[in-house]
Amino acid sequence: MRYIALSAEGAAMPVYRYECKACKKSFEVFQDMTSAPVRKCPNCGAEVRRVITADDTIMPQRRSGF
Repeated sequence: MRYIALSAEGAAMPVYRYECKACKKSFEVFQDMTSAPVRKCPNCGAEVRRVITADDTIMPQRRSGF
């Protein structure tokens, strides 16, 4: 998950990556963390799965002074 878009309130919105189980097309969606996950592929309508990437697992280290 990457933080690129800003919501109407100015908060960073995560970008979630999905992949279609049928046609294998991948796509990214700007979503609020409280939004329901995408269920259908916009290309063919089949079920999708969320793809976890290295961007999703890296946590910033806490350092003194920040």
